[in-house]
Amino acid sequence: MTADLTANFYFKPSFELGFDVRILTPRLNYFTAGAKGELKVSATVLGQASLSASGSASNQKKSEAKGAAGAAPAGGSGEEFSLAKMGPYKGPVVYGIPTTFVVRFIAECSANAAATAKVTVAGGLEAMAEFYVKYKHDQGWFTEKDYSFDKWTNLTVESDGQVVLQCSVGPKVEWLFADIGGVFVRLQAIARGTLGFEFTCPSPGDVASSGAPPGTLSTKGQVGGKLSIGARADLKVVELSVEKGLWEDYWTLWEKTWNIKKGLGYCLSGCEDAQKSFKETGSDCGGGVCDGCAKGGPCNGDKDCAYGLMCIGGTCAQDPCYDNTLNNGEVDVDCSGPCEQKCAPGKKCNVSADCDGVCHDSGKCVEVSCFNDFWDKDFESAKDCGGECAAKCGTGTACLMASDCAGNSH
Repeated sequence: MTADLTANFYFKPSFELGFDVRILTPRLNYFTAGAKGELKVSATVLGQASLSASGSASNQKKSEAKGAAGAAPAGGSGEEFSLAKMGPYKGPVVYGIPTTFVVRFIAECSANAAATAKVTVAGGLEAMAEFYVKYKHDQGWFTEKDYSFDKWTNLTVESDGQVVLQCSVGPKVEWLFADIGGVFVRLQAIARGTLGFEFTCPSPGDVASSGAPPGTLSTKGQVGGKLSIGARADLKVVELSVEKGLWEDYWTLWEKTWNIKKGLGYCLSGCEDAQKSFKETGSDCGGGVCDGCAKGGPCNGDKDCAYGLMCIGGTCAQDPCYDNTLNNGEVDVDCSGPCEQKCAPGKKCNVSADCDGVCHDSGKCVEVSCFNDFWDKDFESAKDCGGECAAKCGTGTACLMASDCAGNSH
């Protein structure tokens, strides 16, 4: 069995510096002058390690391969299992060199495994400073300053690999030239099984929480055949051999792939990498994947904002229906009017549609009941009687059916 381990590392730094100075043409009632600077520094380190191993079943010794003429089998590698042997048979003499023919039935099994792990670590810093001096005739001189500092990181560990098991059986006809070497023809019937896996991190914006990457597990079974010719020469101090395939083909008997939710590796969520991924509207927020952005965060719609906020002009702002203030056409504080929530009992109302209940003549919402001194039209036949109420309605009171009335009233 042999094994090989290789590793590669890559380092990619990035540096950006921007500076902007702006002076607007002074006017009688307006003047602005200022500067804005941005600094971005990032670095990515990629490490990739590969491990491969192979092994073969064998019990053939070199000395066993010697024929009657004392020659080693052409093309022998010491990795074949000899099932049967016919010969040696005497062959012609070529330029004074005696030759023999040997037929062997060879079986060979091998296993090959290979796996790769790719580790990517990235990080960066972003800083911005902005300063402006302004003058407005109604405000006088004033300054505007803004500073921000952000850092971000990203880590992924991805993997893939496969294991191949292969066995072959077939005849190998050798024409041996004394103890010099010879040529051969080999025909093999081959059976092969493959198990493979691949686990890859999705785009950061598609991962709501950190964890193992998804991927696939696959198997394949094949049968096939191979025809080859070759030659080997034993020059005492060195052995030379060569084999050339004339034909090789495989047929797939089965092939199956399974999707695995959590495989080998690690993916950092785009909602946790302290940077704006392609689906997010802000750093680690919005986009329909991460939690909503806080007040002041960027947005494309209300779904990008945290609970109680709404998207106004591309910025998450306090929803007027959740600001504890009577505004924006509300009937009472944070209820009815443009707000979805109805006004609770005790709050102001204009019509019953404003209430989580009904609107009383006093202009206040009350609960639907048989004792609220109000005609709940969808519940009672008249005020606090009939319909669902136990109390029956008296003479001269509206009713919907005879059972709503007390006594013999109709």
